[in-house]
Amino acid sequence: MQSSKKKSPVWSHFTLLPGHRAKCNYCPATISTQNSNTSNVTALLRTQHVSAYLKMQADRGLTTAGQGQEQDQDAEEDAVNNENLEGQPSPSPSPSPSPTPSSTSGSRGTPSPAPFSPPASPAPTRTRPSSSAKRCSTYQESMEAYAPDSKATERFHRAVAHYVVTCQRPLNTVEKEGFKDMLKTFKPGYKVLTRRALTDKYIPQLGDQVKDVVRQLLSDAEFYSLTSDNWTSDADVPFTFLTAHFIDEAWENLFGVTLRCRASHVQHTGLVLKDFFGDEMNHWDLKKDKIPAVTTDNAEDYRLALELLEMPHMRCIGHTIQNGVTDIFELKVVKEAIAVVKTLFSWISTTSVWAAYEKFVKEKHGRKPLALPSTSKTRWWTELI
Repeated sequence: MQSSKKKSPVWSHFTLLPGHRAKCNYCPATISTQNSNTSNVTALLRTQHVSAYLKMQADRGLTTAGQGQEQDQDAEEDAVNNENLEGQPSPSPSPSPSPTPSSTSGSRGTPSPAPFSPPASPAPTRTRPSSSAKRCSTYQESMEAYAPDSKATERFHRAVAHYVVTCQRPLNTVEKEGFKDMLKTFKPGYKVLTRRALTDKYIPQLGDQVKDVVRQLLSDAEFYSLTSDNWTSDADVPFTFLTAHFIDEAWENLFGVTLRCRASHVQHTGLVLKDFFGDEMNHWDLKKDKIPAVTTDNAEDYRLALELLEMPHMRCIGHTIQNGVTDIFELKVVKEAIAVVKTLFSWISTTSVWAAYEKFVKEKHGRKPLALPSTSKTRWWTELI
């Protein structure tokens, strides 16, 4: 019978189902939880939802450390309480109770040197203060949580870096007064990390964590194919990227991981691309025998680079068709047909016409119509839709 209480923090990202299964809270995937094993659910979180996985790892590390420190303090207090209960010396200067005059013997069989007088007020109970009372007992203790080397401050710094990276915010966000005021409202006394600390320490740390996850994924994959292409930005800077694609062991999920997107200030020759592939193969420890094919466009530079590396090469079929139909679009009859289609597209896209069409579809079919696709020069079929 599946246990209803899970201790690992990874279970907060899943919903338990009958039959030893768990459903991911971020996607439709369901994972086997036989014998309460967390390997499968952790692997899904690590591969499919990297942000949630990294945040869980960071929170778990800090929580574990904090719990360990609190447990140490509790253990010390337990030892002191046990010593007091056993009659051992304690920090309290109050004398040990002696028997009353009507008693015939002491609690340990030794006579008391003086008669015992009951205290005017009840004796304090030997109970430990709650953790909340300990944290809020003095102003000094509360201020220690915001010391530069405190674990709480480190956790806040990492959370800010995680927000900037995952939400793709500009680096100067941490310098904005509104952002600082918001964080101080959430945590009075917290000093926001500087932009230099963000770029020199915390973002590189997140990058290293992601790289470790990607390396583990590639190591666990039985096979992975590669895709690569060159493109030029609006600032006329050429880039080369490399992506790995693979399926998990259960053949349930297809993954795509961008290994590199690098600006190149030299011409993309076959030798330059050969060095690019070689560097990335060594950096990510990619094995040739695990690569069934490398897919690129029809550029001769890619063909030469992969031949020199003796790697299987597959040309992109979409790019091949694109090259084949380019001349067809130059025919007069095709140009006239495309012009008519574009005119019709512009007319139906106007606000009044589209609103009337949308109302008609809803009344007739009970659903909202799909938006018309936009044309693209690199996707020839969009011209014909």
